Amino acid sequence: MRSITMIVVASTLTSACMSNPATHAADNGLPARLLIVSGTGVRDVEVQAGRNVYTNTAGEQSETVRYKTVKEKFNWKDWGFFQGRDRLDEQDWFKLRDPAASAEIEKARSRAYREQMIGLPMAVVGIAGASLLQAGVGSEQLGSAASTASIAFYALAAGGTFLFGKGLRTMRKKRLLPLSRAYEAADEVSQCRGPRRCVTVKGSAERAGTTR
Repeated sequence: MRSITMIVVASTLTSACMSNPATHAADNGLPARLLIVSGTGVRDVEVQAGRNVYTNTAGEQSETVRYKTVKEKFNWKDWGFFQGRDRLDEQDWFKLRDPAASAEIEKARSRAYREQMIGLPMAVVGIAGASLLQAGVGSEQLGSAASTASIAFYALAAGGTFLFGKGLRTMRKKRLLPLSRAYEAADEVSQCRGPRRCVTVKGSAERAGTTR
């Protein structure tokens, strides 16, 4: 019975953790392409609009800051990895032309997976322990040490949550290496500003007006 419970717990933890998204795509002989897309956008931002100073009957002053929402333009840039027309994961793409870079990504993702696998059970145990103590379970046996145990459980939960979140954020990142590494490794690079406004800037077919 115990072994079955351990299997269920292990399966639950594994399914809750995000694994390496690489698919180990094979080299099909087509160019390793890098597509860079950039543009502009508008977002709402809060800016300081002024200050108000108030004086009460006792002569004491208080100050409040007023804010307003304004539109702000910003530049954005995104890029994707392709083999021919097939879109690839970053790790798979680098493995075609820069195995050392691919190994860096794999190492970072392996570390991120371990962080999830360690952090999640830490958080679960910490939250469960703190909740039980708060409900009074085990408080009599622990006596004066109950408050210390509660703090320890909360610290365990916080540390586990941080570790799990850190690993999950790393695994969700579409790109772990800078654009310059991808540019150097690519056979062909196209820069685009909006749909069908692309220019091939690197590769044997360098020309203006290249479209996707």
